[in-house]
Amino acid sequence: MVSSEIALAPEIWDNICAHLTPPSVANLRLASPAFNDIALPWKYRSIRLEAFGPSVERFINIAKTPKLRNLVREITIDTRIDLEFEYARNETYPFPTPFMNALPYLRYFTRVTALHIRFEEHCGKAEGMFDLDIAETYLFRYKVLDTIFHCAAGLWTLEKQLKMDEELDEQRYMDEGDEKCDYSDQDLEFRGSCFALQELTITNLADYADADITDSEAWQTIMALPTLVDFKVFITSEGDEAAPENAVYFEEKYEFFDSLHLTWLSPNLTQNLRVLSLYFKDYWGWCPVMDLRNCGYDSPFPQLKVLALGNYVFSHDWQVEWFPKIGKENGSGGLEELYLDDCPILFHARQNGGVDESGYPDYLTVTRRDAYNPQDVDFPLRWHHVLAQWKDSMKGLKVFRMGHGSWWCRPTRTFQLISNDPEYTNLDYSVLDYRLSHITHRIFACPAPSEEKGQPEKWRHGVGLDDQRETRMKYIEYNIGVGPTPWLEDDQEAELEEDTADKDDVAWDAMITAIQARCKSGVIKVEIKDFKMPFPVVICNLRAISEGKKRPPPPTPPTRPLLIPSTPSPLPSALFVFGSEARALNKTHRVLYPEHIIMHLPSRMSVPSLRKWSCTTGENAHNSAQPAIIETPYEEDAFEEIANISDEVESLHDSDDETPYPESPITYNGGQYFDAEDYFYHNNGKYFEKALRPEKKPKPSQPKMDACLLNELHIAMYGAKDPEVVKMENYVREINKQDDAPLRPERP
Repeated sequence: MVSSEIALAPEIWDNICAHLTPPSVANLRLASPAFNDIALPWKYRSIRLEAFGPSVERFINIAKTPKLRNLVREITIDTRIDLEFEYARNETYPFPTPFMNALPYLRYFTRVTALHIRFEEHCGKAEGMFDLDIAETYLFRYKVLDTIFHCAAGLWTLEKQLKMDEELDEQRYMDEGDEKCDYSDQDLEFRGSCFALQELTITNLADYADADITDSEAWQTIMALPTLVDFKVFITSEGDEAAPENAVYFEEKYEFFDSLHLTWLSPNLTQNLRVLSLYFKDYWGWCPVMDLRNCGYDSPFPQLKVLALGNYVFSHDWQVEWFPKIGKENGSGGLEELYLDDCPILFHARQNGGVDESGYPDYLTVTRRDAYNPQDVDFPLRWHHVLAQWKDSMKGLKVFRMGHGSWWCRPTRTFQLISNDPEYTNLDYSVLDYRLSHITHRIFACPAPSEEKGQPEKWRHGVGLDDQRETRMKYIEYNIGVGPTPWLEDDQEAELEEDTADKDDVAWDAMITAIQARCKSGVIKVEIKDFKMPFPVVICNLRAISEGKKRPPPPTPPTRPLLIPSTPSPLPSALFVFGSEARALNKTHRVLYPEHIIMHLPSRMSVPSLRKWSCTTGENAHNSAQPAIIETPYEEDAFEEIANISDEVESLHDSDDETPYPESPITYNGGQYFDAEDYFYHNNGKYFEKALRPEKKPKPSQPKMDACLLNELHIAMYGAKDPEVVKMENYVREINKQDDAPLRPERP
């Protein structure tokens, strides 16, 4: 009976195990030897090395066992020595020698693809807190990071390790009886190999530009890995708990952000990134200054799809124009997901020395205590300015969330779900509380908190940004003359224009409506590079055709070529249909093309599913496939009954100066192109319906779209602007110019 149950494809068991909790995976191993083989890779897929608890011994034992260490794909390294130890409040620090001894064992895990590093949040110079010790000094952090990067790059040597130990021992003022690091139990000749790292997370990275790290060959090797596409970092800052207002005078953070584009965000890393999460303990962007244009002006982060920022401050128009330029080469025409966690707009500042001609403070002037000369500056930027521009310019955006994350605390719903789970009866809740804290930079995309109680399981892996009005579109004030922080967060007292909040709400609704309509219509452009199928392929997102119901003939599509791989005729063709309404086409299409292979793909998983499915074909078949341009996007007679066959056209939301990637082997522009006129006409409500088609009977009110979107639609379908659309576009532009916000005007 057992053998028949486990005779499933490995991919199915992978999907099952991926949704099991760690205790369930452990129990599955005990069912039988066959189930042990299935569950074992998932049991050891993710491990930890923590300076507290029993993880050090377990980490070493796994490293010494080839069968187990080759199963590890994810490692978390945490330097905290004890959950009860109070950092920056003690004169002594129990150095974590066993943890340091185990750290070089990291080089044994050569198949790791995800690495998470977590430091303690207090940082600074060794003598920075009067008679109290900063436990994790800059030199301590350097040793940990440098050891990790040398192991991950396959460059670890005992000589290098002992040199780092010697420098750190001098700073520790070791007594004669203090224990030193010992690596004699390791294979000192084993250097390992460079990890094919895909994800790197650093929590509580010190805001100190450490040249010893960034000049290291190992660090440069890891940061230049072409496989490294996911980088999440939370930057902590040196503080003065006795006088928190003094933190503004610490120069390290200003120098750190000033050089960030040359270090942790250097071009070697940013050119490959697909996911970037950048959080700072305090507000940043204006003070300390972080000019993101240094990361690229015309095409920053060319492959980036997901961006999350924490505590980033908006203040200048160039920031609004810069964000739509991100991800131009990612296949979607720009960012797909944007998360703004506590990212306000600065409306007023009182700064020492004022600002320079660029509107930013000079930190050398700010940090001069002997030359206090505060000056006031106002900033005119408002959220309705930002959102009005992003609505039209960020055409690839599918997810836009703004609000407040969990930051320093544990996500309550996640903690409750796990702590109430009977599988975790023996769990140490203090450890769970600690592990779930300070991870907002990692869980920003998780479901938002809500009052509903029906689906608690969705918060098992974290709680993302909330979606409450009081936590988004915030404004902030800066005053260097107040404490404990110069940042004044209560924007209820802000002296803003009377109708600012109303305009912001209107702009927000328009932004979200545009994104939802874009996602609903399936007008998405996807580029798959270096990917070949062993037979002709068409990817569609087709509307269902009800039996017995005739649809009107589709309008003539633009004469732009569809690029698909073509191979010798014995190989069949394939039609990949995605979307929940595609099943009704199965019968129709088989009548038209009975030799075609039809695969139904989820609308959000079409490309990964296509990639995974294609891997089942032979290598020779892949190599024999050659791309060819088909001049006619469809055969008129054969596809007359199918209104929405895909063709390789520029996305309806792309600007006129972007190209539709004609070199792409496989592309689609969403499936509803040929019926787009009817779709947008029906879903744009009475206002645009009357303005563009006054002869038709009004339909029920629907979310409205702006005239620019309709303009692009008509250009794509007819090659020229519709006169009525031009008239409406000009009218909307005049209204926006007068009101300084994209309000909904009445029909002229």
